Amino acid sequence: MVPFLETNDSLAYPILGYNVIEELIKPMNTSDIQSAHIPTVQASFQGFDEKVVLELVRLIQSARANELCTIKSPKKDFVIPAKKTFKVNCRANTGPVEETTLVLFEPDELTPWPDGLSVHETVTTVKQGSTSQVKIDVTNTTNHDIVVRKHTVLGSLQLIKLITSVEVKLA
Repeated sequence: MVPFLETNDSLAYPILGYNVIEELIKPMNTSDIQSAHIPTVQASFQGFDEKVVLELVRLIQSARANELCTIKSPKKDFVIPAKKTFKVNCRANTGPVEETTLVLFEPDELTPWPDGLSVHETVTTVKQGSTSQVKIDVTNTTNHDIVVRKHTVLGSLQLIKLITSVEVKLA
């Protein structure tokens, strides 16, 4: 009933379209997270019992534990000069991390950025311990300075599940 990817490699997520399913059932700000998604999932997986759908939603939402923490701007407002890229030094409250770990910073899709301001996705590391400093690139493409307010949500750090090297052929 569900398309699986066949491969000799060991994959944590062998369901084709897993990332799309995961995106559809991100936790929402409701008290009953799982049941809020049942109609959406049942529409896609017709014929599945409600209990099976609920278990699928719970499985995928529990797997979202790869989100390490939210990254906010520093404690003071700061200015991004016109036509410049600025490295913002942010504190990451990661909780206990046992060793230096590679992470992906993803900008927050819901934060309303001023026109001309872009926050860049980047791969970085967090150090062992419960907090770490990360540098996030923010670009101002306008002809005027932009002020970023203190404690603005910039995005989140995600644990990296898999890095696959790809051969690049120049044309």
